[in-house]
This record gives sequence, structure tokens and C-alpha cells, in this order.
Amino acid sequence: MKLFWKKTASDWWRIITNHGDAYGDLIHDGNNSRFSDTACALNSTVAADDTGVFSRRDTLQNLTDKPLHVACMNTRFVLDGGEYDVYTQYNAWQNENLGQWQPLVTEVEARTESFRTSWAAAPFLAVWNKQTNRGIAFHLLPDCAWRMSARRVPLEGENSQIIIELGPDYCSLDLEVRPGETVNFPEVLYYEIFDRTDMDCRRLHRYCHKRWPQRELPVIYNSWMYRFDQVGYDVIAPQIAAAAEIGAEYFVIDAGWFGHGSNWSAAVGDWKENETAQFCGRLIDVADEVRRHGMKFGLWFEPERAAADADAPKTHPEYYLRGNNGYYFLDFANPDARRSMLETIAAQIEKYGIEFVKFDFNADLVFDERRTAFMEYFKGYREFISELKRRFPTLYFENCASGGERMDLSNLSDFHSFWPSDCQSPYVGLRIIKDGLKRLPPQAFERWFVVQSAECFKPAYGADSADKLIACGDGTWDHLSGVQRSFMEAFLAGGPIGLSCDLNALSADAFAWLKSYITEFKRQRDFWKTAECQILTDTDSALVLQYNAPDFRLIRLQTVAFRIAQSQLRIYPNVPKNAVFVDENGAEITGEELSSVGITVPQALDYRAANYRMQEIILKAK
Repeated sequence: MKLFWKKTASDWWRIITNHGDAYGDLIHDGNNSRFSDTACALNSTVAADDTGVFSRRDTLQNLTDKPLHVACMNTRFVLDGGEYDVYTQYNAWQNENLGQWQPLVTEVEARTESFRTSWAAAPFLAVWNKQTNRGIAFHLLPDCAWRMSARRVPLEGENSQIIIELGPDYCSLDLEVRPGETVNFPEVLYYEIFDRTDMDCRRLHRYCHKRWPQRELPVIYNSWMYRFDQVGYDVIAPQIAAAAEIGAEYFVIDAGWFGHGSNWSAAVGDWKENETAQFCGRLIDVADEVRRHGMKFGLWFEPERAAADADAPKTHPEYYLRGNNGYYFLDFANPDARRSMLETIAAQIEKYGIEFVKFDFNADLVFDERRTAFMEYFKGYREFISELKRRFPTLYFENCASGGERMDLSNLSDFHSFWPSDCQSPYVGLRIIKDGLKRLPPQAFERWFVVQSAECFKPAYGADSADKLIACGDGTWDHLSGVQRSFMEAFLAGGPIGLSCDLNALSADAFAWLKSYITEFKRQRDFWKTAECQILTDTDSALVLQYNAPDFRLIRLQTVAFRIAQSQLRIYPNVPKNAVFVDENGAEITGEELSSVGITVPQALDYRAANYRMQEIILKAK
């Protein structure tokens, strides 16, 4: 799709300052574009690599000898007129990555006012030209509260054009730029798309693998969905042994290990071990036991928030911002506050030998008193993370914010993986990951096994009693559902595997199956680290995911049937047409045949054997 560039600055940026808008001629020089007047200089650099993904970075410099106040600083893209649809994603607790195409009549906007950068909406927008059947995907890397929109704007007569704008949320922006100072716009990634189903997300996945290579895809045990905060040494010790036996590599204690007495939530912000409840001072014994079993120890923190009754905001009120919900928020723009939290977290890492941190963030602040759309806050926050990484270079960083409410490409650059949702249903979880693949690589999403065994079930008419896997249906075990093993294998594929349940309550058969699955996952881990994913089919009755190595030497086709009423399903893998592949039976098939004829996947006639199950086809390049 053609980007419709003109010659004026207002076609590239929407800038509103105390000197007015930026008008005037634009100078193009290769991949660079620039504009300057008496008040400011604007520069834009566009870079691309062989993935077909373009990265645009823009800057604004104050050319005056007085402060320049900026009320709006958006990156602009202009498209020719036509009939367009726009795709955006709603993002909220247990409802992450809910996306939809909608017609562009006047304007479609997505935004977050919070410093949780995926709160309310994901920083991702795509436009689709219904006349040409192609479009463009836009990803904002937001270190700020942000806003993005697609708008239809009239020109002379009845003509119109489409303007895409991305940048800081101007409802909380009155940015002061000092004389001579240069500020950065949020980076924008964009690329052309030819498929409405998955928006050619494999291209983004390949780009992410090159820019932010995955260090590891671990197997993690987390205590939260086992007993929530009702844990102690005697309660957790049996899980340590079981986690080690089943193949876990990290063992993480979640919220509740700190504070005073039983109400730990009132002490969020005070990162000192609870000596009177929970582990009663025996957390170091837990850490030592984890290491004795060959695993690495991890701990939960929420460095950005403090409860009203916590000691920290009372001791240093100047370090905290007051929210309107009774919480305090550490002011990362304050160097003293940042250093204080850094030393607090570092002390706990050293004391307990922590090698995994889960950083959570469970509240929102929607007004930046500095009027920078939280850009100053994020600058300090990134420095905090960078310093932790410098001091502890092998530390594994997990990102959580009531689930996935800061799940974006900016945080992918600093964190190894995301806890994608507090909803632990494998059915909802597969949907969340599937839609999340449109804006993040598969390796970014942890897959959490939150399952128990229920024995003595009769799964079919006249069948003998058998054990059944019962999966959590939400974030609290209030709702349950049965799940087939093959469906769990589809859900667990592609990223780090998490375990958060009573492993000793699994039947011997289920335990052995899960242990075998984890062993095979580790054997195939080099493939999963760089695998790209394509969504070939996405309907109410079937989901087909294609995981492939970047060079297509190995392809795993996963067909998930939901409520399917057909005897077979035909799928068309997206592969190089000049390649030759061998299936698991040794039969050869060309890429041309796969693209034109496809593969037939038989479906069981008995609904009990067909529904909510996964079938996998493995192809290897000859």
C-alpha cells in the first residue's frame, strides 16, 4: 500500500507548541526527512531490514533561547482515500487482546491514559483497504501514555485522505523542552500486510527475534495458583520436590511473602520478609531447598506501587506520587526514589540468591503531574531496569500487570516474557495468545498449566472410570472445566511453560504425561526459541497455527477443533513453493502442492473424540 507523502511538515507530524503548529516545506534526504523554523527542528529517520518491517524514529529540538511548551507531538502517516477497515485491540484484566475490525467512517481511536502501557487498549492499529485487499500494521513502542488513531479527512471537493497519528496522549501533555534540548517521539514500527486473519504477524516475529533475541524459554513453577497467599515452608516444600521432578527450572514465590501479620496487601511497598506470618522468617530455607533440588529461586515484587498503610510512603513521602485510589506510586522520575528502590530490590536479590524476579503492577494512575504523559517517569523506570540488569546480568525478568496490562514491544525490550493474563483457563488463554501473536512473538507469552486431576469420572457412555484433567476457568478457581491433554499441548506450545497448581494432586498418569511433555519441550527448545507463528485458520469451530523455523527447515502445524461439524478440515500452509518437505510417514510433498492442494486433516465422526482437541502435523524440509 502506498504511503502518500507530501512536501509539508504537517503531513509528517502534528506538532502543537506555544509557537503554533509546524508548517513549511519538508526536506527529504534518503531515509531521513527534516523540517525547521524559528522555533523547532523536526527530524525523522526510517530504517528497514530484510523482514520488511520499517522502524521510524522522530525527534524534536528546541531552537529558541526559551522553553518550548509542546501540547501535541504525533507521528503522522498519510494514505490515499478509499474504503478502509481499522483493527484495534481492547486490553483489560482477564480480557486481554480482544481485537476487532471496524469500518472507518470518521475516526477510530485507541489510547491509554495510564502509565500501564497496555491498559484499556493495546498500542497496535492496522488499516485495511477493501478495494486493494492489502493494508498496513502500525505498532507504537510507548514509553508514555499514548494515543493512536485512523481518521478520514476531507480534501477539496468530495475527495478525502486517511491520516494515521501515533504519539503521547495529549490530554496529559504540556511538555517543557529546554533551550537546545532534543526529545524523542515514541518509535513506530510498520509494515505492509496482505492477510486480514493474522496481519502477516510472522514478519513482526522475525523482526523481534533479530532485535530482541530470546535468551531462554524456561519451565517455571509459581506458587500463586497453588494456595494463593496461604503458604508457608511446610506447605510449599512438597511442591519444590514435585516441581524439580517434573522438570521445572525456576521456582517462584508470588505475593504475600512480605509485610507484617496476615494482611500483607497493606504492606505493598515494604519489601522485607514477613517474620510473623506466611513463611515466618523461613524464606531463606525455601530458597536453599529450591537450590538443593537443582532449580533457581524467584520472588514477586511490585516496585511501582505502595499501599497507603505501608511504611515506605510514610518514611519518604517525597519519593511517591499520590493516586486517587488510595495507592501511592514510586516516582521513577525522581533519582533519589529510583536509587532507593534499586538498593531495596538489590538487597533482597543478594540475600535470597534470587535469579528470577516477577515484577507486577496492579493499579493505574491517569494524571501526570509533570504533564509529560509519563515520559519522564518511563525514562527513570528504564534506567532502573537497566541498572538491575547491569548488576545482575543473568537475572530473569518476568513482566506482569494484573496479567497483561503492560504487554507491549517497549517492555519486550527489557523483559524476557509476559504473564499474559490472570485468567488461567486454557481455552481463554489460547485465545489471548492467538490474538496476542498479531503484536508480539510467540516466545513472549508464558503458558500456564493450572490443572488438577479428578479421578473416578466416566468420560463416555459405558466406559470405565478414569481420571480427568480439570482446568481452572478464571483467576481464582471459582470456575472449572475439563480439558483434554492434546488441547493442553496446543496451549502450552510456543513459549515458556509455567506450572501453578498442586503438582502432587495430579494423578500418577497425568504427572508422567506432563513430565514427558516438558522433557520433549526442552529437547525441541532451540526450535521454539526462534519459531515464527502464522494463523492459517481462525473461526468459531477451528484454529490452525503454523509454527515454523525462520528457514522453514521444520514446520509444526497445530489444528485445534472446538465444536466442529465436518469430517475433514483442509489447511494450506504458507511455505516456500520451491521447497520439498517430508511428513512423519516419510512421504514427500512440495511447497507448491502444500500451497495449492493443501493438507487434509480428518476429523473424528464422534463428537467426543473430535471436539476441543489438537492434532499436530510435522513437516521437515528435505
